Amino acid sequence: MLKLCKNCFFAGAAGLEGRMSIRGLAIFSGIWLLVCPAFAQISVVEPEAGLSRITQGQDFATWGIGNAWDMNEPADIVLTESKDLAEETFSEGVYSFRTLSNDNRFWLVYFGLPNAFRGLEIGERHPISTSTYRYLSVKVRMRDAQGQPLTSDQPFVARFFRDSNWQSTNEFGITRGRRETFEDWTVIEWDLADPGQLRPASNIQWTDFSEVRGLRINPTNNPDVRVEIDWVRLSAGPSASTSGTVAWEDDAGSGPYDVFVTDGDFVLTLASNLPGDSAEVDLTALPPGDYMAGVTDGSEIALSPGSFTVNDAPVLHLTTPDRKGDQARGYGIEQAGNGWNSIDAGDISTTPDLTDVRFDDPPGSLSARPTSSDPRILFDTPLAIDTSVYRMLCYVFEVRGQRDIGLGSVARILWGNNLPTLATSDDIVVNDGLNEYCVGDLADMPTEDPADDWSGMVNFIRFDPHEFPVSSECSATPTPENCRDIRLDSFILAPFHRAEGGITLEWDSTDADDDALISLYYDDDLTPFNGNENIIVENLAQSDASGGSFFWNTTTVPEGVYNILSVITDGRNTTERYGSGPVEVVPGDVVVEFIFSDGFEP
Repeated sequence: MLKLCKNCFFAGAAGLEGRMSIRGLAIFSGIWLLVCPAFAQISVVEPEAGLSRITQGQDFATWGIGNAWDMNEPADIVLTESKDLAEETFSEGVYSFRTLSNDNRFWLVYFGLPNAFRGLEIGERHPISTSTYRYLSVKVRMRDAQGQPLTSDQPFVARFFRDSNWQSTNEFGITRGRRETFEDWTVIEWDLADPGQLRPASNIQWTDFSEVRGLRINPTNNPDVRVEIDWVRLSAGPSASTSGTVAWEDDAGSGPYDVFVTDGDFVLTLASNLPGDSAEVDLTALPPGDYMAGVTDGSEIALSPGSFTVNDAPVLHLTTPDRKGDQARGYGIEQAGNGWNSIDAGDISTTPDLTDVRFDDPPGSLSARPTSSDPRILFDTPLAIDTSVYRMLCYVFEVRGQRDIGLGSVARILWGNNLPTLATSDDIVVNDGLNEYCVGDLADMPTEDPADDWSGMVNFIRFDPHEFPVSSECSATPTPENCRDIRLDSFILAPFHRAEGGITLEWDSTDADDDALISLYYDDDLTPFNGNENIIVENLAQSDASGGSFFWNTTTVPEGVYNILSVITDGRNTTERYGSGPVEVVPGDVVVEFIFSDGFEP
């Protein structure tokens, strides 16, 4: 049985008293610790008192998506694709739920459905590079349905998928299960690139493909288990900057030693069976936070006087330009004379197979009840749509009742010059509730006939909200849910953001640790730092960016369509990201009276 020196513990816990608990250290390598005031023979001397700052390991969710899987909000997972989970909540940075069957699951990255439009899916927009990311770590805790400790081990596994074709080929990889009761907070890890950490029957290996577009968690194969997920990370390999030194003295022994870290909730062993009196340990698997180091020889255990602090990497999201386009210059405003950013009767030409059509429930929305499996909304287009100009589409929409893709929870966009033979987009999956759907550039929209692309001058555009037939429940009890009533709040067909002499670039950025530096570049491709980037501004202090913006004077920039690359760095971590939509630079004179000499708008 291990002994924890109480004196050593309190000395080492300085600065963490508010959340450090003996219970948090009570299980180490599966053995209960005896807390006693015995004099420690092991003394940890490094990290020294205070905080030793460590670079955060590159994490896919932070670097690739721009939103860490810290479980602070529903957007951290693909909530619509959860299966057999109940009572899903996000509270104080923890995602919790109760399992309903032996086939429960949630998705971190989802690839979409075959033969459907996948441009809304995280997996399609942000595929995972298997040559960059490989280490999967999860902080988890479980109880039974009554909140009591489980009496049997739960198999926790992860699955990964190349793309949506797995649904017909069963082509996916699966990890070996991590089996514990998970009574206390536990960090479990896999090296996905190590075949030994996958099941022998895994259909694919992590490195079989350059990218994967699906990552799924199956926390247990039992119903009525309460699961809590604090965070998930998919990390790149370690480096010198993500490591720290743990040093110790032992006045009575010579090891071997195990080295671990703890945040007060969990204990994670980082090195085992070590000789000597120091070790370099890597913290790549851990999210931002403070971690005390500890050393044990299997009999004694001691904690460090200081802590490692994993850096909080800065993140920046461009909001102008983005995939919504310049909605202030949308077709409805500039060509129809009646903006489609809210819907009224003047926006609509006809509504076949829809009844009870209203524009006041709520005001500025079209609400209606379908009378067949083919309801249609044809927009009023007094002037032909120039598809070379109006390319970005966003709409806000709801279908009442629970989503059922197989029965009809799919929408379509149709366009053309002959109403009976309009071009038809692939299915667009409709999710529960009122949501905004930004499909991006219609020039990239897949269609049933590849020849029917978004091109030329288009006289008609139509929105088909779903494909549910009228149900017997609707006939017997005509509620909005039973009848699959629809609501359309907006339908905005916009051009690219345009810089006519200049444009204000806008963003949201976060960095909890520092005043980060921001650099912006314009680029005619989407490959960072391949030589095609041109400087807009470099090393702009985050605190100096007025409201998260910078005016880009484009009077000397060649005419063309450009992507904006943002780079934000705090000296330890750097993240880079392209805007989700482009900027079109056209000739024009900058409006000097609205620009200060430093480039900022008033």
